[in-house]
Amino acid sequence: MTIIECVLLLEHGARVVEHSIADPCVQWALFALADGRRLLFVERTYREGSTVILDPTEEELAACRADPWTAWHSPRAEDDAILRPGEA
Repeated sequence: MTIIECVLLLEHGARVVEHSIADPCVQWALFALADGRRLLFVERTYREGSTVILDPTEEELAACRADPWTAWHSPRAEDDAILRPGEA
């Protein structure tokens, strides 16, 4: 997922519920989607890269707040990453 795709989510009714830019190397934002689902977007800022966790648990959010790298390295982030058509 790219930052542009995040902006498109906002245009379709998503809203940012919470975010953090405290760590200069990895930043995150929690989106509430129009259908009630939540999406945790995590971006590595020092080198290109982003990932998402769809419908993060409260435990995942607490861990991300304490250390955003836990979300970056989460197996769910890898499994739930949004891919463009044709990517696998």
